[in-house]
Amino acid sequence: MEFYQYSFIYSIKHLFINAINTCTLKDNYLYRYLYIFGKYRYPDVKQDGRLENNVEAYRDREREGEREREREREREREEKREREKDEREREREREREREREREREL
Repeated sequence: MEFYQYSFIYSIKHLFINAINTCTLKDNYLYRYLYIFGKYRYPDVKQDGRLENNVEAYRDREREGEREREREREREREEKREREKDEREREREREREREREREREL
């Protein structure tokens, strides 16, 4: 029996068995590696062992984040426009005051 364990046939047989187990069983090292890789690559996504679904959830979250950043940029642009408009209005008011002062002096 011990000779059989170190024989060529035994090693080939177990190569096939390990390959089949890797492809079919969930409790194996390849599955664990993919699970860990999924957790590392796609953070903040609930891991359920199905990497494809997690990729989609991560992409959806990224898209939502991008939309939120775009809304924030739009708000900032709007605030900037309002500030510029107010500043122009203040400048016009200052000019009017200067004109009034000049008219009073004359």
